[in-house]
Amino acid sequence: MKTPHPYTPLTRRAYGPAGRYRLYLANDHLLHVHEEYFVERYQRFYFSDIQAISFQPTSTREIITLLHLVALIGLALLLAVLMIYKAPVPPVIFSWSLFGVLCLSAIANHLRGPSCACRLQTAVGAEQLYAVNRLRTAARVLARIRPLIESAQGPFNPDELPESPAVLASPVAQPPPVPMVRMPKHCRGRAHWALTGLLALDLLACLADLYKPMTGAVETAYGFLMLFGMFGVLIAALVTQAHSDLPNRLKRLTYVTAGFILFALIAFSVIPMIWNHVQQDELRFWGNIYSVLGETVLCLAFWRGLRGWR
Repeated sequence: MKTPHPYTPLTRRAYGPAGRYRLYLANDHLLHVHEEYFVERYQRFYFSDIQAISFQPTSTREIITLLHLVALIGLALLLAVLMIYKAPVPPVIFSWSLFGVLCLSAIANHLRGPSCACRLQTAVGAEQLYAVNRLRTAARVLARIRPLIESAQGPFNPDELPESPAVLASPVAQPPPVPMVRMPKHCRGRAHWALTGLLALDLLACLADLYKPMTGAVETAYGFLMLFGMFGVLIAALVTQAHSDLPNRLKRLTYVTAGFILFALIAFSVIPMIWNHVQQDELRFWGNIYSVLGETVLCLAFWRGLRGWR
C-alpha cells in the first residue's frame, strides 16, 4: 500500500527572475521550491512562525501583454511583406503558426488575471514567494492556509493586542492581512480618443477606396502607416486603462478593437492562400465592407462611452 505524499501542490510552476518556483502545502508548514537548471532549493515556512502575508498588485501582466502586442505587430508586418512578395509556403506557414501561438499566449496571460507580488513575514525576515504571482492564485492560497495558521497560532482577537508600539513590533502571532488593493488611477481616455480618430480616418479611407480604388504604391504606404499607427495607439490605450477608473465597457471595447484588427489581418491574408480563384478586386471590396461596418460600430461605441467621461 502506497503511503500518501506529504506535500500537496498549492500553485502551478511559475517563472521568476532566477528559474521556476512552486509552492507546496504540508501538515505544519509551507514548502517553497526553487528550480534552477539542475539544482533545487527548498524553503520551509512553519505555520507557527508566519506573522503576515501581504499581496501587492504589480504591472507584470500589462508588461507581458505589451510585449505580446509588439511581437504580433512585428509578425504582422513580416506576414504583409511575405504576402506582397509572394514568398514560399514554408516560411509563411511558420510565421502564421508563430502568430497563432503568440495570440493564444496573450489570451492565456490575460485570462489568468492581475499579477501580484507575495511576501511572507516571519521572525527571521521577509521572503518573497515567487510561486504566487497572480491575485487569483493568492486569494486561493490565502483561503487554504489561513485556517491552518489560526489552528497553529490560535484564533486572532484584535482587542487583545496592546497599544504599545514596542510590543506591536514584536513577533506576535498575527493572521495574514487582507490582500492589498491598489487604488485605481484616473484615465482621461486620450489614447482611446486617438484610437477612435484613427478608426474614423480608416473608415473614410475605406469609403473613398470603394468609390475610387487606391493605386498599388499608395495602398501599400497607407496600409503600413495605418497599421503602425493603429497598433501603437492600441498599445497606449491598453497600458493607460490598466488599473484605472475607466468604465469596464470601454476597457472591453479596446480588446474588441484589437480582436477586430487581428481578425482582419489574419482573414484577408489567409483567404488568398486557401482560395486561389478569389479575385483581388473582390477580396478588396469585401475587406472594405468589413472595415466600414466594423469601424462604424466601434466609432459609435467609443464616442458614446467617451463623450461623458473626463
